[in-house]
Amino acid sequence: MASVPSQPAQLAVVTVMRGTAQRRIRVLGEIDMSNADEVLGRFASAILPPEPLPAGRRIVVDLTRVEFIDSAGVSILLRFSRELAESGHELTYLVDRVGPVARTLRTAGVDTMLPLAHATSGSGG
Repeated sequence: MASVPSQPAQLAVVTVMRGTAQRRIRVLGEIDMSNADEVLGRFASAILPPEPLPAGRRIVVDLTRVEFIDSAGVSILLRFSRELAESGHELTYLVDRVGPVARTLRTAGVDTMLPLAHATSGSGG
């Protein structure tokens, strides 16, 4: 898998690992109103040319190393999930069960609206 890092607004590092069967997106840092649109753009780039991901393939967004997420960040997770469902892709957000992302999603009441998987020991790193 090729890996392409990016640093939207210096708060988050988004890395896209491109495989033929799936794409894995890893986010480190923070997702908030200052960088949410750029992070969403990086998510979208994972399925677009020059290496488009055919419909029906899997995308895993690893959020286990996100230290902070606000309502703008939650909004892009909902939007990306909706867009991928419409395009026929399978999406999973990988979160730490007791981490800040899972806690924020539960507090916002959207944890049941997103395709979440809880990280097991060692899977997020």
